[in-house]
Amino acid sequence: SKLSTFQGIEFLEQQLQSNPSRQTIILQPLDDHALVLRNYRKSSAAYTRYLAASDKADPDRAAAWGNLALAYSKIGDFQPAIEFQQQAIALKRAQKSGELNSYISILGEFYNAQGANEKAGETFGQLAQSAADRNDVFWAIEGTKGMTTSYAGRC
Repeated sequence: SKLSTFQGIEFLEQQLQSNPSRQTIILQPLDDHALVLRNYRKSSAAYTRYLAASDKADPDRAAAWGNLALAYSKIGDFQPAIEFQQQAIALKRAQKSGELNSYISILGEFYNAQGANEKAGETFGQLAQSAADRNDVFWAIEGTKGMTTSYAGRC
């Protein structure tokens, strides 16, 4: 429930204050709770702290960058959202993650929301190519649909 999630955030923030050496362990659930509550400013602050505190080799950093991008997009601040999503994509690409295509798709959506239809079209084109390289029919179709929609928005 919303109340238990809010109480969970308060508990995690108290734990963070009393156990600063365990901040990477505490920050990830704190971030997630804030995102669930749609408290995007608190969520973005928590993800920023997590990214600053976590090890560069932490495999969860890509998801943290992606969630930070989502929080900024929900606030309506698309330029940092795009930059953070690009960070997430770079990490997912380096990890050879099966989630790469969904991260590229989200970046295309951010460009569309910003009104940067040409960049969105290019991004969806990259999605279609990435999906084709992986024989992923679903994302190839989504990339093609995204390109069509983005380029139609330019007219």
